[in-house]
Amino acid sequence: MRRKIIVSTILGLLLHTGTIAQGLVEKSQEQTSIEGKIADILTKNGVKGAAYCAVSKTDVLLANGLGWADQLCEIPVNEQVVFRLGSISKVFTALAILQLHEKNLLSLRDTVSVFFENADFPFTVADLLSHHSGLPSDYLSGFYTQTPLGYQEIWKVLNQMPLSHLPRTSLSYSNLGYDLLGLIIERKSGISYEEYIRINIFQPLGMKSSFFSTPPHEAIMISEGFKANGEVFSEPPMRDLPAIMLHSNLKDMTSFIQHLLRLDDADTKGGIIQLETYQEMLRVQNEDIVLDFDRKMGLGFFLYEKFSQWEFMGRAIGHGGDTYLFHSQMTLFPGHDFGVLVMTNSEMGQRACEEIEWELVNDYASKELGLGYHRRFKWSHGRMRGELQPVSNFEGTYALGTEIFHFKAKNGRLTYKNDEGKGRLVPDGKDGLFVNYGGGTKGRGGRQGAIFFQEINGNKVITGIGKQGEVLLGVEENINPIPKNWKGFLGNYQASEDLDEFFLSNISLEMEEGFLILKASVFGRKHKQSLGINPLNDVQGVILGLGRNSGDLIEIFEKDGEKFLHYSGLSWKKR
Repeated sequence: MRRKIIVSTILGLLLHTGTIAQGLVEKSQEQTSIEGKIADILTKNGVKGAAYCAVSKTDVLLANGLGWADQLCEIPVNEQVVFRLGSISKVFTALAILQLHEKNLLSLRDTVSVFFENADFPFTVADLLSHHSGLPSDYLSGFYTQTPLGYQEIWKVLNQMPLSHLPRTSLSYSNLGYDLLGLIIERKSGISYEEYIRINIFQPLGMKSSFFSTPPHEAIMISEGFKANGEVFSEPPMRDLPAIMLHSNLKDMTSFIQHLLRLDDADTKGGIIQLETYQEMLRVQNEDIVLDFDRKMGLGFFLYEKFSQWEFMGRAIGHGGDTYLFHSQMTLFPGHDFGVLVMTNSEMGQRACEEIEWELVNDYASKELGLGYHRRFKWSHGRMRGELQPVSNFEGTYALGTEIFHFKAKNGRLTYKNDEGKGRLVPDGKDGLFVNYGGGTKGRGGRQGAIFFQEINGNKVITGIGKQGEVLLGVEENINPIPKNWKGFLGNYQASEDLDEFFLSNISLEMEEGFLILKASVFGRKHKQSLGINPLNDVQGVILGLGRNSGDLIEIFEKDGEKFLHYSGLSWKKR
């Protein structure tokens, strides 16, 4: 019997609570109010230390640190303390590619196969920059260990793997795509990726403490990373250097943001890229891709326009960065010559980054622009859907991100249950919006989110309201019958080789409401993340959905009487 499932593309990380020990910082009387709010945010989210700034293209309006870089040695966060900035690295990689484009060493429309011998990469350089290549999001083998594989070899692995999706189907965030961009930089420049960035971006901008793998001098103070329980943990290096491994401090990043803001000036001299190139970087690259909805991409930047959380500021460009313990967010408002950056050093810092960023922007918008203070969340942006369909049309099992939800219609409402609890979706007759008013996660009540059910190109899809406006959550798929062989592989798994399991552990293959589900604990957290599997045959299946971490191949096999599960280059043996 064929089943249908709607599968999400959004991955969520759990946030925990904890405590903060606050270091001493110098404050002006004018800054006291905003910094009091920031201190409260850090305490509420259990963040040990943070650095943040608000700048114009000519002035540093606010730049400070709170909390500890090293609690044991009582070293507070200041503008010199270095943080790991995660995926903000991608902005630097994009700028390097654009520099090579200006020198006619490559074209943004080049098919990537031309840069690699005997390769079959049908997407373009621009597709990689805007996350529309169709490549897998990650390759877990050698990704996050004390002895990572060199990213220079990853192209050979990718050349042997099928694409997760056809290019330009929908936005599908890929660290691996930026590995390929880093390799292109090396091949076209004749020097290493890190050396290229140092010579062509760090040095011109005076970023003396920034690096990817090797600190430029011994005097650099790198912040400790703190787990949710307050324990200091040395986060391992990550393989995907051009995508994830930027390290920098407030002093350097302030200079970087101000330089980007000045690139918009027609008379700017000595910019790291030309005005025309910068304008192309900020141009919407995916206007024609219907499944991207309001989620707009430039070249290396997320773009926030109409219907986004920054609509009241006109337009914004930005990028975040999240590793296990370090979280950061950089957002610029070119129309106001204004930008902000937040960096944190704790496992629970992702939410704190977003909240601090919101306070910094609103403080500027109300005091300097006269726009008043704005609510952080918009539950509906008033896009009419026409007549509301019967809720019974949407009964079924859905995978929303790494969670599996089971919906049932009752008394004109949809109820759902998942691993964490139960809830209900209440119709809003104005535009067909279903708003979650009850139950919530782990019993938390109140309004929890907003979801649209609609039909696009003959397919039922779920969309939700996010920071960029309306975003795709899932697309309906046909699920194949589950072969008997797969049922014999249900159970718990352990690493079958010498792997550092702090990243992924407690692997299990389960049946849930008639669906195959791969579950795993990430970073040792109790809650397991879930991925639905569509079996292709007796030994192969694909992760369901459209977008990040979907479309990847998963295999089961037997060897010497033992049963194994193979996914993303890693193998686990059934216990």
